[in-house]
Amino acid sequence: MALIYGHLSGVRCLIEMGLSHVQPRFAPNFILQLLNIPKFYYFCINKQLKIKTMTTQNSTINQMIDQLCRLVTNVEDEKESPFEALAYFKALESFIKDAQKQVMEVALHDSRFEDKTFSKGSHQFTKVNGRTVWNFKKLKDWSDTKQQLKSIEDKYKTAFRNSQNGLTLITGDGEVLELPEVTYTKDTLSIKLDSNKIL
Repeated sequence: MALIYGHLSGVRCLIEMGLSHVQPRFAPNFILQLLNIPKFYYFCINKQLKIKTMTTQNSTINQMIDQLCRLVTNVEDEKESPFEALAYFKALESFIKDAQKQVMEVALHDSRFEDKTFSKGSHQFTKVNGRTVWNFKKLKDWSDTKQQLKSIEDKYKTAFRNSQNGLTLITGDGEVLELPEVTYTKDTLSIKLDSNKIL
């Protein structure tokens, strides 16, 4: 991992020589097997090169991307705390979302005379109408039906858990209760940021 930045210029050259047009799902394997570099670092460099084609006024963005890539490298090298890095990314995500909301308001106002789909610079934008949100929680019929659905879900959850212990749940008619399909998500960490130490 310590050699990663020694290889970055080589990857950059390969990409700039024309490999950046190759589908990312194929290009990284060829490039990274050649240079023995994890996929994330190809992602970092490829993103930088693509962003540089957007505008000439983005040196700050490129610097930030480079810092993020370096932070990940330092975490992998155990030079930085993964917990501090996660907290930083979480704070940055929150800041970007708030900034995007403000910019979106301005962009929506400036696009009011544009067609539904229009281009600005090298980017294409499509206006999307706000959706209608329905709230049925105050309706008794809806609440009663939802409670019935919850009871059904609980019954099948119990059946599945019992099956894990070698037990089979039989209905009143003597039929084996069908089991629901179950998938599992990856473990993660919930982060509560210290408001005094954000960015």
